[in-house]
Amino acid sequence: MEAQWLLRSVNTLPQHHNNRAQRLLMEAGFVASRQVRGRTVVLVDDVITTGATLESAAEVLLKNGAKAVFYAAAAGNLPLIPE
Repeated sequence: MEAQWLLRSVNTLPQHHNNRAQRLLMEAGFVASRQVRGRTVVLVDDVITTGATLESAAEVLLKNGAKAVFYAAAAGNLPLIPE
């Protein structure tokens, strides 16, 4: 397991007071290592609220050559059927 494939380039403030629209607009500021090229990556988070952070991270990983990105979380607040 390699923890340095994805790093935050921007320190973000806690988002617990932001609504979904505000969270989706917030710049996540991720930078991916070139070592992700051709690899399958699993992002692990404690709670998925809006999915905005995971979506931003996955986008950066895929743009940097990751073959696939999957999410895993202990809890979530997303609809079971996509809108």
